[in-house]
Amino acid sequence: DDIYHTINTVFSSPYPQQRLDASRLAAYRAFGQLLGIALRTNVTLPNLKLARLLWSTMACSKPTREHLAQIDSGILQVVEGLENLQGIGVDSNNFEALLGDLDIRFVVPSWDLNTAIPLCPDGQCHRLEFETAKKFAHLLISARIQETAPMISAICAGLSSIIPQRLSALFTETELESQIVQGGRNQ
Repeated sequence: DDIYHTINTVFSSPYPQQRLDASRLAAYRAFGQLLGIALRTNVTLPNLKLARLLWSTMACSKPTREHLAQIDSGILQVVEGLENLQGIGVDSNNFEALLGDLDIRFVVPSWDLNTAIPLCPDGQCHRLEFETAKKFAHLLISARIQETAPMISAICAGLSSIIPQRLSALFTETELESQIVQGGRNQ
């Protein structure tokens, strides 16, 4: 159980606690190889709980905002609010009053809060306005997904070193998870 706790803590966390140096990327790659070995040998990892974002990417599917919401529930609320301003009674006339003294720029803190991530070139120079709210929401989702890309790419590289990517692409995210966590492949 200790190994599962360690794996679940390290690899299901959406927050890269540190910059991904070579040794950390190597650990993620080794984890991907472990998943590949489990899949190839039909050895299950029954207590493994990973974010949908990871299962989706390993199955060569495009991550969605719903996948991201699983690891950062607040982000979907913010995005949906920005995309539906008129639905909640906000228009270009009262948007400034809604923000009050907030000066929101096209820059967001990284998940580890150590880095400012520009949502577009010169993001710090672009202020959030009513007319740009939907663009901000879209860029925010993209930035959060991209923030996980190095970690997920290393895991996928490890998986594909054991199971060719063209084969793992045959699985849906649910099938891939089921095979690794529950086993029971049809022989």
